[in-house]
Amino acid sequence: YNILLRDDKSYPYIQLSGNPDYPSLTFSRVRQKKASEGRFFGPYTSAASVRESLSILQKTFGIRQCDESFFRNRSRPCLQHQIGRCSAPCVGLIEPEDYQQDMRHATMFLQGRNNELIQELVATMEQASAHLAFEKAARSRDQIRFLRRVSEHQSIEGSTQDIDVFAMDHEFDTATIHGLFIREGRVTGSKSYHFDDLLAPENALSDFIEQYYLGGHAIYGLPGEVLTHPATPGSESIQEAFARRFDR
Repeated sequence: YNILLRDDKSYPYIQLSGNPDYPSLTFSRVRQKKASEGRFFGPYTSAASVRESLSILQKTFGIRQCDESFFRNRSRPCLQHQIGRCSAPCVGLIEPEDYQQDMRHATMFLQGRNNELIQELVATMEQASAHLAFEKAARSRDQIRFLRRVSEHQSIEGSTQDIDVFAMDHEFDTATIHGLFIREGRVTGSKSYHFDDLLAPENALSDFIEQYYLGGHAIYGLPGEVLTHPATPGSESIQEAFARRFDR
């Protein structure tokens, strides 16, 4: 059952809290529907990948991960600030606009927009150097180095595109479809989908592709290209539906 992701746990998310000035990024298994609960990234199939992403964001951008009660009651920086993993917004050591900029960069990272993010940080570093703000330039330089190392470990050889790849295998009336999601040449995530009691399992992939995108269930939005294996029957009609809905 655990292989089929049918244990007693729900899928993990990364939650961006609703704090207007100093939002946090935390691990969550419950996706709330209230706007006050903030924004959610996911779902992810691996809790380890969520914690790894949160660790990267702490090291790179100093985003806080404490809960609201802890945040409101601090009178001095905690250990996370002392070891360089939090910018200590709880005691006002960073201005709200600077923290919001770091949070915007963290959001770009979670969306897989690493190349765009690195280009923006390079521009920030050059501008800071030109104004002799060397400490700010050094921080941007360190962020760029770290993000480039992360991208190297997750990149696809010879590709800088946004591609979704789906493969299906079926036996009798059961099918499994696995999706691999690539943004800017980097593997952003993957997920498996399992279907039982199908009347025509050979058509499951084309039916899934249509519902996944046209039904608004695409986790990472619409890519530039969708690859499938095996080839999907009726792909021409799906492309026509995409053209009508998305004008592409």
